[in-house]
Amino acid sequence: MLCGMGQSCAVFCRWILLGIALSGLVLSIMAVSSCHFVDYDHDDTSGSAGLFRYNDGDSCQEYSDDRTFNEGENVARVSALIATLAAALSILLITVEFCCCRFCCSRLIVGCGLITTEICQGLTFLFYGSDTYCDGNILDEIKNQEPCSPSHGSVYSIGAIIAYFLCGAIFFCTPKPTPQCSKNDIEAIDEEEYQPATPIHDPKKWTTLT
Repeated sequence: MLCGMGQSCAVFCRWILLGIALSGLVLSIMAVSSCHFVDYDHDDTSGSAGLFRYNDGDSCQEYSDDRTFNEGENVARVSALIATLAAALSILLITVEFCCCRFCCSRLIVGCGLITTEICQGLTFLFYGSDTYCDGNILDEIKNQEPCSPSHGSVYSIGAIIAYFLCGAIFFCTPKPTPQCSKNDIEAIDEEEYQPATPIHDPKKWTTLT
């Protein structure tokens, strides 16, 4: 943890943290909703496919209920949802602690949430192991990018991973600021405690006593 940082610097770092975390959450949602996670080009057909939707050439369509997914595709789809949910919960906890109050083991809980989010977001790339759109060999897809190549959704997912990594670094390497609500209360109490006392020789004071 960086030492010697004042309250104002700690507050600034928290605002930066929340901004990056919200950006990562938006990118995660965009990756989930995109129908262009991979572009595929087979001998007889080509197009784009996402985690939950695909492009039929004219518009994005949701997968039909009878569509079967292999293990890698299922893991990628579930991981995308977990990453989005974990990111939202982490942002909520960070906001509550920043604005209202601190709670026990917050650094451990939020840290685990950010790590879970980053890992699950990375697991979305198991979609490259698809038997339908790719050749089922994820390592070969990453190396040769044939017949699948990254599309918009993959870029969003990579951006989310980077954002969550930066969030973890900022969260663990900067001190916690005093909660903003508590800070206002403390400042009010300090002002009351340090009000100058009325001098005993004040004529007004003697008039009141008389």
